[in-house]
Amino acid sequence: MKSFILTALLVLSPGVLLHAADVITLKDGTRLEGKISDEDADTITIKVPPADGGLAVPRIVRRSDIKELDREGPDIAAYEALKDLVPAPDRLTAEQYKERIGRGQAFMNRFADSKHAPAVKKMMEQLEAERKLAAQGALKLGGKWIPAATRRKDAYAIDAKVVFSDMEADYEQSRYQAALRHFETIESEFKASAQFAKARILAIEALNAY
Repeated sequence: MKSFILTALLVLSPGVLLHAADVITLKDGTRLEGKISDEDADTITIKVPPADGGLAVPRIVRRSDIKELDREGPDIAAYEALKDLVPAPDRLTAEQYKERIGRGQAFMNRFADSKHAPAVKKMMEQLEAERKLAAQGALKLGGKWIPAATRRKDAYAIDAKVVFSDMEADYEQSRYQAALRHFETIESEFKASAQFAKARILAIEALNAY
């Protein structure tokens, strides 16, 4: 719950929204991307950050020279913060899916008219469909869903695959000691599984790297 509240604050806080960008495309093809700081009936001033990352330089543009003006509102930064919602990682619980859906709903509550709202709605629909599967006892593993009935029937093989998946993840993150602990679990509880041979090879590699 705490992580959900923190994420919602990051999505909706004013400090995050400052990164939204305005884009002015001139008739000669020049594209100015930055933040509009001032405007009047004839001109628009846009602060354009230089390529080297220094201070933004104000540039005054005549409206008559503008081909297209795209004002990016606060929704853009909020939307960027939601791009990790899907695809959802493996083995999330129904409650964890609810947290992700809640992040999408927080966006919809504030930016219902955003051009990004349809994309967020689609994300939420996908997450809700997966939440229902998780609530029914299905398991997402390797990006694929294992039905609850299959999970019960093949519990030994699937549980071994889950532990080996954790072992691989720890090995890839150079957490060799943790990877070896997973191997100990496989060796003691899942030695007859198809994962044991692969786990033994990975354990040797972890020992050599440790």
